Amino acid sequence: MNIYLRGMSWIVIITLFILIASLFSVWDGGSNGQAISWEAAYGVQYPYIEDYSELASRGINLVVNNVHTDPQEWERYYQAVIAHNLMIIPVLWDIEQTAWKWNAENSEWELDINKYPTSTGAQFLQFLRDNPIYLSHTFAVYSFHEPYNPESNAQVSSSQMKKFWQQIHDEEFSAVNLKIYGESISWKRECANGCVDYDALGLYNFAYCGLGGRYQYRPYNITSDPDGLSIWFGPCTTDKKAVIAADKRAIDAYYEFIQSTPPAPDGSRTQLFALIQTFAKDNPSADIVNRMPDAWELYEWGTQIVNAKKDKLAGMQWYVFRFGELYDFKLGDNRYDTECADRWKAIKDVANVLLGDVQPLPTRTPLPPDLFWEAEDGIILPPFVMEGEYIYQPIYTGDDLEASGKATYQFTIDKPGDYFVKAFIDAVDVNSNSIYLNIDGEPDLTMVWDVEVTVGFEERYVPRGSSSEPRVFTLTGGEHDLILRGRDANTKIDRISLEAKLLQPPTSASDCSNFLPLIISSELTICKCLSNEVAPNRWQP
Repeated sequence: MNIYLRGMSWIVIITLFILIASLFSVWDGGSNGQAISWEAAYGVQYPYIEDYSELASRGINLVVNNVHTDPQEWERYYQAVIAHNLMIIPVLWDIEQTAWKWNAENSEWELDINKYPTSTGAQFLQFLRDNPIYLSHTFAVYSFHEPYNPESNAQVSSSQMKKFWQQIHDEEFSAVNLKIYGESISWKRECANGCVDYDALGLYNFAYCGLGGRYQYRPYNITSDPDGLSIWFGPCTTDKKAVIAADKRAIDAYYEFIQSTPPAPDGSRTQLFALIQTFAKDNPSADIVNRMPDAWELYEWGTQIVNAKKDKLAGMQWYVFRFGELYDFKLGDNRYDTECADRWKAIKDVANVLLGDVQPLPTRTPLPPDLFWEAEDGIILPPFVMEGEYIYQPIYTGDDLEASGKATYQFTIDKPGDYFVKAFIDAVDVNSNSIYLNIDGEPDLTMVWDVEVTVGFEERYVPRGSSSEPRVFTLTGGEHDLILRGRDANTKIDRISLEAKLLQPPTSASDCSNFLPLIISSELTICKCLSNEVAPNRWQP
């Protein structure tokens, strides 16, 4: 009997432990876990109302717009949102950037219409209460933008943002779950949760920088520090694959940081949006100049980053579509990229992937986004040897091609055209900086590649002879072989890749076979992309 009771007591203890653990799991993975789920929110920031029809046809279901502080404007935006079956994050910006007013005397925000009848914020919240259909199309209200920015004239403290969250959720909309959206808030440890329901991580990777603008990307880096998260750009690079990987790590780090901090008072945790850069500023004198991503890059960032991290995101937005004169180039005003690929089509193609439809490729597909080979993945013959992720030959073979190492890389081209070859190479000095290279045939002695001396691994283009211009390889569709031969000792070769040569600015009408020629003068012809609508951007001579 005593043995039976002792056994039963252990069973009861274990059962209670499992029950408590299950309840905790439901609490942690229910209210917070469900809050971290993909919500299929696919948006753009600051389009015109006139853009809504076009955007909705391309899969957009969310817009972020400044609805200003005029009730007539509120009506106009919400009527348009409803007409196109969209959700909206309304921004109430006045000359002070935000219409939300802090009442220092009462230590609260002026949100209660009974206490603050002349407050724009209180009037807007009452507007939503009076129009339930408008409230149902409100994804979240926009709270604050970069409130910790020391250069901003609209700084807000963490305690004030927590008070805003508490007033919205517990007082103004306790019966209806109106969410709060903000930007650059939850990186702060004390505001990781309970200041906003949604925050955004801006993946603004596209820039011309370094070596006269030859580098095209800036990767994100995120680390944790006592204050919260430290977010900064890494060194400029041409390695797109590395930047995509860095952005995915940044999303992981931000997500894990939010999960590791105490939840909001209701047990929820902040959800993240990925903001993909679709803007550029024309500032040629700057060291770093933002550039517009092309259509293929939009597709890659939407599918390889956002789609791969849907379990850690609520959605994504394209930043920006219009936005007045703040930027020189925007997605809404620059539909076509420099190869005449349709950026707006890429919006739809990404929507098809994110929202579960078929996955058509974007307009421009001359070759996979990066047709590259890790050097060690080829057919490697001695004296080439593999060392980690690169190859080299330890001896000097000079002009004796038969005695040199050989590496062969087989590939297929879908679209014939002109291509450059580039590689990451470590050439420490003039005695360790040359190889031979050719496509579709053994290289001969005229095809020596004397690499400019590097500091560690740097990307270099295969030059045309002794010139500084890249060598052009004209390739037909089908199978090809790229062949390397060794020359100097200890020239280290890492990733090798092909890059499609961009179309050159036309100089005559005959060069415009795929475009609409615009004769500017007898000496100059430029082109616009052919489409149902004439493209807004032109070739630049």
